[in-house]
Amino acid sequence: MKQKANKKRGFVGLISAIAFIVIGMGVQLETGSILLSLILYLIGGTILAFWLSIRISTKRESSFFEANKGEIEIVKNEEERRIAEFIDSENIVGILHIDYENRKWYSVNTTSKFGRNIVFDFESIVDVELIEDEETVTTSKSNSTFVGAAQGTFGGGIASSRGQAVSKQAVSRLEVLVHLIDTPKTVLAAPNGSGLLYFGNLDKIRITFIGKQILTSSDVYRKTRRDAENLFNKFKEIAANKTGDEFNVNT
Repeated sequence: MKQKANKKRGFVGLISAIAFIVIGMGVQLETGSILLSLILYLIGGTILAFWLSIRISTKRESSFFEANKGEIEIVKNEEERRIAEFIDSENIVGILHIDYENRKWYSVNTTSKFGRNIVFDFESIVDVELIEDEETVTTSKSNSTFVGAAQGTFGGGIASSRGQAVSKQAVSRLEVLVHLIDTPKTVLAAPNGSGLLYFGNLDKIRITFIGKQILTSSDVYRKTRRDAENLFNKFKEIAANKTGDEFNVNT
């Protein structure tokens, strides 16, 4: 379905590119305006480059699926089974969904090429990090937990990975990084934007809460930081490999 949509967009792009180039030639011949014709050539060339990138990406994707057809079908069916059997017991800050009965979880920001959420086992979590501006605030292997996270009892100061107090006026990045092992095989778009596909097992997922500079004195930062801490706490709880009865389930 996506391949057909890409082909359609690519065809429209090709026609548009040709149109701009032809108009540019016409303008140059009729008016002698080199500047205007150059602008039209530039627009046409940009659209043409975009069309070529879609063409190459679609071809690569088709070749990939053809070469791995049998194994990909197995992975696709397994993904469908795991999400169909998932019992949504708890939802943390709209991101983490947990199935306590089957000891599984998924994050809404981690989907496969087939458009399904990838379901992981509790045991797949090796470690979890709360990272602020490339500094590890804490990990699931440490003894610290954000006890006041639900009430927001924290300030702009954080403890860095070196254990030093760091006072910041602004933060540019806040994320939770989950390290994984023994995850189900999946198909994803390669993160480098090459148009290639990744077929294999994930060893980490990155959940970004802040991606641009924001003042630590703002209400937006305090709420976002609180959500990140709540998510970290729950991942840490899962990583501890507790049984379902021992989990602190929000009701």
